[in-house]
Amino acid sequence: MTIQRLIEQCKNGTAHHAYVVRGIAHDTIIRECIAHMPVGTVFVHTAPALVVGDARIIRDRATRATNTHHIILVAVQTCTEQAQNALLKTLEEPQPGTHVVLAVPHSCRILDTVRSRCIEVTFSLDGDDKESHQKSLIDYSYKERKKLIAKILTDDDTAVKASAFVEHELSVAYHAGLRLQITQLNWALELLRQPGVSHKLILEHLIATM
Repeated sequence: MTIQRLIEQCKNGTAHHAYVVRGIAHDTIIRECIAHMPVGTVFVHTAPALVVGDARIIRDRATRATNTHHIILVAVQTCTEQAQNALLKTLEEPQPGTHVVLAVPHSCRILDTVRSRCIEVTFSLDGDDKESHQKSLIDYSYKERKKLIAKILTDDDTAVKASAFVEHELSVAYHAGLRLQITQLNWALELLRQPGVSHKLILEHLIATM
């Protein structure tokens, strides 16, 4: 599934009422939702960790009546069990037209009770479902890795592309159970979120060590 496909389903009323989204940088999904949804129909809640107080804010927002389809986008790095439990009823029975999207990294543990109320989506790096995009850095030669990184570094939105690239690599690593790579990639993703970091140095370190 692509971001655009998910947004289009929310706009036309064919989307599920709740999603858990993995495999995409938060900046990317926030930007795309705001760009493609009508003005005033996207409520964004971002925080390092989702806690009970945040869950109450989201619950209050989700219970408001609306005449149009809109998205409540929750982009966080971790979620406490208490906060997830506080969201259960919201995820199960939001107001008609309300779609809750919980965007989390692969390392975030989501309770089974939350997962049972949501559709889980893992986005690919280039925004489509082609099987070839499940290839990882470890499948490429060093020369191919350098070309891949060079393309990211010359992009107009390097920070977003770099984070999306590492999230994609995490998705592949988690599915393959590559513990060492998961540790390396989580380290890289954390660094990429810091202000003023060198995306070039971080990505070059990855292609040299993975």
